[in-house]
Amino acid sequence: MKLCTYYTCGFPDMESSFKIIRAISEFSDYIEIGIPFSDPIADGPTIQLASQKSLENGFRLKKAFPIINELSKEFPTKKYLIMTYYNIIFQRKEDFIKKSKESGVWGIVVPDLPPGEDTEFEEKLQEKDIKTIFFVSPTTPKNRMKYISRRTTGFIYYITVKGVTGERNKLPEDLVKKIQEAKKITKKEVFAGFGISNAEQVKELKGVADGVIIGSAIIKKVIESGSKDPTDDIKRFLGEIKENLV
Repeated sequence: MKLCTYYTCGFPDMESSFKIIRAISEFSDYIEIGIPFSDPIADGPTIQLASQKSLENGFRLKKAFPIINELSKEFPTKKYLIMTYYNIIFQRKEDFIKKSKESGVWGIVVPDLPPGEDTEFEEKLQEKDIKTIFFVSPTTPKNRMKYISRRTTGFIYYITVKGVTGERNKLPEDLVKKIQEAKKITKKEVFAGFGISNAEQVKELKGVADGVIIGSAIIKKVIESGSKDPTDDIKRFLGEIKENLV
């Protein structure tokens, strides 16, 4: 099972976020770079706080590309994704795709852009071999899931719980069954995200999902660290997660 991690670019500041993303890259197969947005509808309070702080510090999209470029060169076997909202992309689609390709971005996650809503954008991403990652959930009808699978060129992002991102004490009891059903419908890899925050939850999904996505739990460690360097704590945490993936 693969590990995809998420981190908000620019939190708590640009220099620290680069150091943290570099640390999580050592443990991850895929790394989602979160681009802060003022109205992040899919994000829970932890990621919202990180996004707000980053924006207050003057973060802009253009600051993310040099970070991704440097990391993708340092870790050439890792796959870097951008996770952002459509408002940020809409007015600069051509430039966004160009800079994403130049900086080594593997895939794009846009929570508020349903598959097929902007086919031109999807086609241009495909022309540049930048993958699309779309969402399904336990309530997604089978026919809709088939359609989402056809439009997805990367992996399927399976939302494990109702609501927004954030740590959960336990995963839904029928989650394993639901993911197994989804994997019968799609040939794409299925990664489970939203709410996964510890090694026990990862063990529950081993042999079921193709990958897990962890974000809020990492950011929470940064918040709790205060002025202390959080990278050692993050590495210990991800080391434990990694042990339970195989």
